[in-house]
Amino acid sequence: MHQKTISTFIITLLWVPALLAVGGWARADQSAATPPGKKGPRISVENNVHDFGEIVQGEKVGAAFTFQNTGDETLKIERLVSDHNRVTAKASDTALGPGQEGAIEVSLDATRLRGHVAAEISLFTNDKVQPRVSLHVGGHVVPFLSLKPPFLFAGQIKKDASYSGKVRVSGKLVEEGKADALEIKASSPSIAAEITGRDAKSGALILEVVILPDMKPGSFKEFIALESKDPPGRAQLLLFGQKLGDIQFSPEKLVFFAEKGKDDDFRAVTFECDKPFRITQVKEPSGQLNVSIQSEEEGRKYTLIAKLKTPPKGAFLGVIEVHTDRADQPLIQIPFIGGKVSPEVKNLFQGVTPQSGNPFQQGVRGK
Repeated sequence: MHQKTISTFIITLLWVPALLAVGGWARADQSAATPPGKKGPRISVENNVHDFGEIVQGEKVGAAFTFQNTGDETLKIERLVSDHNRVTAKASDTALGPGQEGAIEVSLDATRLRGHVAAEISLFTNDKVQPRVSLHVGGHVVPFLSLKPPFLFAGQIKKDASYSGKVRVSGKLVEEGKADALEIKASSPSIAAEITGRDAKSGALILEVVILPDMKPGSFKEFIALESKDPPGRAQLLLFGQKLGDIQFSPEKLVFFAEKGKDDDFRAVTFECDKPFRITQVKEPSGQLNVSIQSEEEGRKYTLIAKLKTPPKGAFLGVIEVHTDRADQPLIQIPFIGGKVSPEVKNLFQGVTPQSGNPFQQGVRGK
């Protein structure tokens, strides 16, 4: 939920009663709206704000707003417009005679929502004085299952080595003690995961993830799904990284931060292999760097030169793609970052605090 949307909802809660007290939203000139002695259709809403309170992720909740035609002609509901794609509304009746009551039924689907939610439903009628009425709903969606962190960055895993990482699993399902029946599915047979215990401090479950040594060389993007059937729910953990083959390279990432005694716009990566190989192509899709390859020892050792095109005006990041003729390692990706960023972002990328739980700070451990 964007901060701007939350602020709009709070302001609306404060001002709507005042607006209704003085006669609702902007009114047209009544003398020109209806002939003398006639009121025409008039809409009156009893309460136009509803707070759902706490909503569990995945639930569908509803509310009804009652309204009345206080005029002396038929009130027609012309259309209903919601500003939130997870909030829908429909009218119980599209035409009400004088004195009749109706309802606007609003439903909110929290399947893919989290945190504070606020929505406005615009009700348009043939009331010439008040042709538009705003209805407001809001609430706080608590996660059914929550993973922290929501993804793991395994970095570069050496040939014949594995990687392991841990994620905390929390949410309504865990709090209610219904997580024992969780089914864990991995997108690759080279990934194993299981619940190994519970965090004594937070009460969250510990999910341990292992990428096995038989993972195919190259960059990977896999996932682990946690599923519950009763009640139904799902959470997904993303896994990113790169499994190395015979080609070794250093450093594994490029950091363009100012360092004492170093040229700030120039970096190099060395590639070596005890088997013959060639670098066939190098790409830098973001356009931030000029990249080139120098042959140090044909078929055995190469150096990639990366140089900033222009001095950075802000933070930047990207990936250099290095293509080779090796069938077991056709693509090597070198991430890079730099520019004017906060110390926290710099530390995040450089991995100075590996126990913090941030995916860029997950260490690679050989087994």
